[in-house]
Amino acid sequence: MIFRGGFCLQEHTQSHELIPPKQRTRDAIEAYKRNKRNFPREVFNGGFILEKIASPKSTGQLSLSNTNVDDNPNVSFNYFSHPEDVQKCVEGIRLVEKLLASKHLTNYMSSDDETFEKLLDLSVRANFNFIPKHTNDTKSVEQFCKDTVITIWHYHGGCHVGKVVSPYYKFAPGNG
Repeated sequence: MIFRGGFCLQEHTQSHELIPPKQRTRDAIEAYKRNKRNFPREVFNGGFILEKIASPKSTGQLSLSNTNVDDNPNVSFNYFSHPEDVQKCVEGIRLVEKLLASKHLTNYMSSDDETFEKLLDLSVRANFNFIPKHTNDTKSVEQFCKDTVITIWHYHGGCHVGKVVSPYYKFAPGNG
């Protein structure tokens, strides 16, 4: 199994890569859906342990590249640009390590010789995002966090919380 900063997948899934964003055409997605029917059933056995940073302090930028509504905006997420976010991630990974070492989860490991470091190494090589990896620095949990970061489900906003929307995501007219 591969546990990545939270992800837990069977090793087989490494060979079934994600479709890169610029190649995600309707035809490519339909072809992937057709082909996945031929994947071995074992590919889909597994689960997830996700480590999430709630209320990150890092902020990104969003700008329009032009006035065409069909074009994607320019987005810079700036993940982990605030040092406290990196520290929260490291603490979360250490908690995942403790969970995996518990008697309740050790039976789900593939073999007795799998160390947490080996699982981190496998996870960095898995293609869950398109960020260049630093495979020569897998002993650093901080670097692991940076190499395996993903945004889950959907992105939040494109406007300042507190200026355009309230902290509860309600429209705040007249606040700028």
